[in-house]
Amino acid sequence: MRSGISLFILFNFFNFLGFLYQILMAKTLGPEDYGVLAVLMSLFYFIGMPSEIIQTTVSRYSTKFKARKEYGKIKRILIDFMFNGFFISLAIFIVAMPLFYWYSKFVDVSFSLVVLMALIIFPSFLAPVSRGILQGMKKFNSLGINMVIEASVKLIVALLLVYFGFRVYGAVIGTLIGATIALIISFLPLGRIIRTGKEEKKIPHILSYSSSIFYAMIVIMFIQSIDIILAKRFFSSTVAGQYAAASLVGKMIFLCTLSISKVLLPISSEKYENGENSFRAFIKSFFVIALLCTGATLVIIGFQDILISVIFSSEYFGIKNILLNLCLAFSFISLSNLILVYGISTNKKVKAWHLLVFCIMQLELLYVFSYSLVAFSLAMLLTSIILFLSSLLIVFFKRSKITHKNL
Repeated sequence: MRSGISLFILFNFFNFLGFLYQILMAKTLGPEDYGVLAVLMSLFYFIGMPSEIIQTTVSRYSTKFKARKEYGKIKRILIDFMFNGFFISLAIFIVAMPLFYWYSKFVDVSFSLVVLMALIIFPSFLAPVSRGILQGMKKFNSLGINMVIEASVKLIVALLLVYFGFRVYGAVIGTLIGATIALIISFLPLGRIIRTGKEEKKIPHILSYSSSIFYAMIVIMFIQSIDIILAKRFFSSTVAGQYAAASLVGKMIFLCTLSISKVLLPISSEKYENGENSFRAFIKSFFVIALLCTGATLVIIGFQDILISVIFSSEYFGIKNILLNLCLAFSFISLSNLILVYGISTNKKVKAWHLLVFCIMQLELLYVFSYSLVAFSLAMLLTSIILFLSSLLIVFFKRSKITHKNL
């Protein structure tokens, strides 16, 4: 509980700064330019997919080795993941250049902006290594402070650059500088690991374990990000900017509850490694997230006029009829994420075909219901409900069969 409260406060201050960044960019850039920034940020979510995958993997193994006091193996993970991460990100950045060009044409955004945002791939592969170790070793205060530093630097630099006329370029550069500085600072709390001798043997089974994390995290990131990209494709720039603003409000529900999943992962993993029951921790976390999502949705819908006028401007009043749908959608995504994280911590397998089915299903629904914003948001809600029910099935169906067999 102490760990949860500490990270919850710091993580949500980080989210508040991120939300403030989005609000100020929406106000200063206007719907059209903010729509461009939102599309670029969606690219950031896709480029940043490895971030959650790497951090979750590193956290899971750091917890395992910390429980056994095998700190040399944690250092081995730190060095190997950092070294490989740099060269993999460099290779992806170079090889994916034609894809970045196609993306710029697809969403009608400057190619130079897309390339600039794509540079985020480097901290996306490197920062989650040090942060994953902080998470796995339960250094939640250091993890939360590092994230707050990133958000603070991003906000200050972006505001200054936008003020001096750099517009969307300034907003993107602020993001890059914030991520880079946070990466450098993240090594400071890892003095004990850095001073420890490195394990000479490679850590086995990391790649096989990472596959389930990869599929689970890809599903979560894809479902919460692809709608903004398709909205930019299906609707006018102004309408797409309005949808991006509504999606931002809904996404804050997901982000504000994410810290609970991050605390559950090392705690549940440690209990699993020690042969203890971790299900009670999951149930408590589930009800806390459900309560927070319900409360947040009620507050947002109850004060939506004030919220829109204060946070955005009169140009965004058209989002009122889709806010509820998106708040509910991201609430179900929050619960799905918790379920999948719990499954990962107890070695449940997520298959590649699960990923393929979810992605195709969402693309089909958003395409079919693209005739209006309301229908589009309903498709997003339907997708999230299906994800929630499927997550329960993936994680707990086999558990039920085993329990029945043992009985």
